[in-house]
Amino acid sequence: MAFTVTADERDVRRYLGPWADQFLVFVDPKRTFVEAAELERLPALVYVRQDLAIVGKAEGWEPSEWEHVGALVGKVNSWSHPQLPKAGDPGPFRGSPAKG
Repeated sequence: MAFTVTADERDVRRYLGPWADQFLVFVDPKRTFVEAAELERLPALVYVRQDLAIVGKAEGWEPSEWEHVGALVGKVNSWSHPQLPKAGDPGPFRGSPAKG
């Protein structure tokens, strides 16, 4: 698992806090990955294979779509995946424009 955050390194550390040191984090202040992945809304969950093919993506926060992508990752990698939404999760929302 990795994060791509559309901010500079200082803001990424402020945003992710201790997670910035516990996960692989890509810094994308110019939104190069966002453009390459053809994302329209953030937040987004994107499943990228090792050959760089985008196998699945969910944009904005729609729990069922995020669960679908998580289930796909789980199936391919023989992992379990979280059932979404969980108690206390926010309701669905469109997110913000990916191009800033």
